[in-house]
Amino acid sequence: MSDTTKVWGRGLILKAPPTHYSILFITVEGILLSLTKYFVSGIYLTLGLTPILILNPIVAKLLIQDRNFTLKRAFYIYMYLNTPLTLILIADFIQPVKAISGIIFLAAITVISYFLLLVFIAALKVDIFKGALITAIFVATYGYFTIEKISPLTIILGYMLTILAALVIRGRISSIRLGSVNGLELINSFAMSWMDRSSYAFDDLCKKIGQPSELNVSIHEFKGDKDKISTIIVPYIHPGPAKSIGSGELPSLIYEILSEHRPLVLHGVSDHSLNIASRQDTRDLVRLIEQTITTSTTPFTKLDNVGYTESHEGKIKLSMYEFSGNKLGFISKEDSTEDLPTQITHMVNDSLDLIDRHNTLCDQTSAQYTADQVRILTQMIDKAISKPLTNFSIKSVGYANRRLDALDIAPGGISALVLNGDRKIAFISIDANNLSCGLNKKIEKAVKNMGYEFCEVTTTDNHWNSGITRKEPGYYTGGSLSANELLESVIKCVKQAEETMSPALYRKIAVVFKASVFGTKLEEMYSALSIGRKFIFIGLLFCLAASLILGLI
Repeated sequence: MSDTTKVWGRGLILKAPPTHYSILFITVEGILLSLTKYFVSGIYLTLGLTPILILNPIVAKLLIQDRNFTLKRAFYIYMYLNTPLTLILIADFIQPVKAISGIIFLAAITVISYFLLLVFIAALKVDIFKGALITAIFVATYGYFTIEKISPLTIILGYMLTILAALVIRGRISSIRLGSVNGLELINSFAMSWMDRSSYAFDDLCKKIGQPSELNVSIHEFKGDKDKISTIIVPYIHPGPAKSIGSGELPSLIYEILSEHRPLVLHGVSDHSLNIASRQDTRDLVRLIEQTITTSTTPFTKLDNVGYTESHEGKIKLSMYEFSGNKLGFISKEDSTEDLPTQITHMVNDSLDLIDRHNTLCDQTSAQYTADQVRILTQMIDKAISKPLTNFSIKSVGYANRRLDALDIAPGGISALVLNGDRKIAFISIDANNLSCGLNKKIEKAVKNMGYEFCEVTTTDNHWNSGITRKEPGYYTGGSLSANELLESVIKCVKQAEETMSPALYRKIAVVFKASVFGTKLEEMYSALSIGRKFIFIGLLFCLAASLILGLI
């Protein structure tokens, strides 16, 4: 995942809690604020205001007659913006700070009401009158608590300017176009899907802007006389752009839904143009894979030998394996490696699978493949498939999977498929988005020290944690938080796989799936979101400047 695919704002707002939690939190805040002011200043009217504070979410619920996802966001955004000002006011009541002047409180109320109103009328598409009325309750409530510092007329004028700014910005966002979709639809559906994983609003929008495509998945099955040993699954679909959008969790879904088939997921060569636009389509694809594995009549053949060759050109390494006439080529660059372009994807055919190891990230810039590197890699692949491979016997095959509870490793954990014969081979797949710099070599060295001549260390490129950190590259690479634990778990996983070894039968089958992909529209979508962000920031600066001027008058 390159840094151009990070989604703005994802590290700032957490998932929305259930609606009743937000209502309870807001109510407790209101009671606490009222009691603090009462005990400090002895103003009896404050206790009479508490029911109004408690009624805020109830009023909101009456005004917004929509599905639960809108209510959830309304209460959550209110809580999110309400809390900082509540804490500042409580602190000021207990021990007034001269530096916290009326101007600062006015600016805080104005900016928060601007964001609150904009969320209602832009992100949640609430009726303007209803959104303004709900926001007015917030302004009136906090205007009362700061009445000793700010005059009511100043607060009213500030709120009028807030409404004006929010309406102008809403209009500007509406003018943004992405095909048949406008900016309001884009921001609204994005907010719904980000804050509530049960919402498919963004999926519906992405289908509108997506490009129909025929997608392929290769499946390599290994089984013993009775039981399944393992299933290598190679989707030529990019697992992105992010966790709750499109195919961002495809590898995790495969591990979850196809667990009884003992999957080992490999990252088939693909880039962000091959992100599935819809989460529902992604789930349908996984179900189709399961159905195909279960119902396929393709016969198994005895696996008694494996072909192998490898080549190096500059920083590029290609390793080619062959099972019963079916080749698997593993591709990477030594120092940093990122998504392979679609020119390489087009080289895949019925008897050739190409795997992006996606297994080290030292430098984001050098990780991208240049045009010359793509040309060299194309020549390397052509040479590898045209010459005979070195064959050696295989006597038994084993598989194991271990889960790792870490922010840098996705739910699929670590999978190991090991082959024992004249030479020993280990295929390691880590459910993560790349690996921290140099960790792949440490893992490879550790596995080879266990007697394996060949070791393929790969990741699934799972985008499950994209956007959870604001540091580059916007996600935690595998091992960046748990390097030692990950290395130990890989060794244990290989040992567990060795305990399950048995002679194997093998077959390859394929899945073809039609779905909408983002294609070239993904960058356009990010650009539209970026423009919308700029408009929102301009409105923020206007409200801030207006509140400061009013406070000084």
